[in-house]
Amino acid sequence: MSNAGIVAIILVVIIIAVGLLVVLLKGGGISLGSEQANVSSNLRSLVAAQRSQTELGAAGPRKSRESLAMAAAAESQLTRKKLAGSKITLEKRLKYARWPITPLQFRVIQLVVTILVFIPMYLAFGWAIRFTATFMTPLLVDAVLGHAVKRRFNAFDTDYPVLLMSYVSLLKTGMSTIAGLEAAAKGLDSNSLVRGEVELLVERLRVGLTEDQAINAFGEDIAHPELELFVQSLLLSRKVGGTLSATLERLAKQVRKRQQFRKQAVAVVGMEQGSIYAIAVIMTLLMVYLCVSSPELVLPAFSHPTGRSIFESGVSMIIWGFYWSKRVTNIKI
Repeated sequence: MSNAGIVAIILVVIIIAVGLLVVLLKGGGISLGSEQANVSSNLRSLVAAQRSQTELGAAGPRKSRESLAMAAAAESQLTRKKLAGSKITLEKRLKYARWPITPLQFRVIQLVVTILVFIPMYLAFGWAIRFTATFMTPLLVDAVLGHAVKRRFNAFDTDYPVLLMSYVSLLKTGMSTIAGLEAAAKGLDSNSLVRGEVELLVERLRVGLTEDQAINAFGEDIAHPELELFVQSLLLSRKVGGTLSATLERLAKQVRKRQQFRKQAVAVVGMEQGSIYAIAVIMTLLMVYLCVSSPELVLPAFSHPTGRSIFESGVSMIIWGFYWSKRVTNIKI
């Protein structure tokens, strides 16, 4: 089959994939998974509406008492499932990144982007670059999703220890659970993600949800390991009593230690990765210098099929080496 025929087939596949993606994006009937379809969907819808109003900066109309009653009816079914399994599924990652798409739509996006990248790679390079582009492009799209999740985690983790320490101090003065949490959040920056989550919790209480429901929904779309401990501490203190300030004080110290250790680990790994990137940049600049100063020594190798294959194989191995180093240094604390 000629190159023109293969390109035509690829274009047809792109058109079909794009059409499927448009249908999926416009079809609002597709759920975000069995968890959202069967567990507390009314409450999650209310939370999503409140988040949209907060981001737009508008108060919006109040929900009717009938709708709030439907949300409150989900209390018996509401279970917090952040720690239900050790494996973070794609559905959870999309929720943590606040991407309003389903896992199926994400896979279609990966397919479309891969095909769009593969076409120029197929026309201009050999099998090594084609193979690398085919397998690396979906990983790059997945890396964009991971970066979105990590960005929200870092935004929350920056102010989370500060909130806990302020909250502990206010609880020791005798303030109530919710009032102390609201007062501690007001001391943070207006654009703080932690403050926004606390304000959403208070708003849910104002519109008619119970404290258990509002606390359970606190930070449900943030992938923070200590957030579940904070939620369970609030719930248990209301049900069985106990000194909440002492529990949260220990939690705040743990959060600060983990945060400090995480930054130290990232700094050490960043130094090692920086040396690898520096070597790659030096090699690239050296190759450019040879091409400019002595083109007769380099350009003939690129024009020869064997030399071209060796060069493409070397570039592919470097790319895979960067990917492997990133996987090895992916530290989770």
